[in-house]
Parts: sequence; C-alpha cells; structure tokens
Amino acid sequence: MIGQVVGNYRLVQKVGEGGMGAVYEAVREDIGIRAAIKVLHHELALNPEMATRFFNEIDITKFRRKVKGRMA
Repeated sequence: MIGQVVGNYRLVQKVGEGGMGAVYEAVREDIGIRAAIKVLHHELALNPEMATRFFNEIDITKFRRKVKGRMA
C-alpha cells in the first residue's frame, strides 16, 4: 500500500500492524500535513460486524480529542 493515495493522503510507510489493520504514516502533500491512517484488513472489511467495530473505534477517537480539547 505504500505510495497509494487514501482520500487526500499519500501513504508513506507502515508504522504498525495489529489484529484489525495496519497503521501508516501519510502526508497530505498539497499542504504538508502528516497524519496516521489506519486501514482495516481486507478480509475483516468484508465482515459487517468487524467493519462496524472499526468505525466505532474512529468515533471514540474523535470523542477523546473533543474531550481533551475542552480540558486544555
């Protein structure tokens, strides 16, 4: 997947892998922002329950950022 584009981000390198997917360092080249992108393993993406768990994890991460921002 290295070099592929996901949304506006180009995957630069794999930084980790777990049971649900892999995490890549990515860059949005037009504005120079770096980010971590987690990609669900293909075989799990075909399972609706696992895909739901993956998206729930994203929602939890967004919630934590909001809470952390309020506490700053």
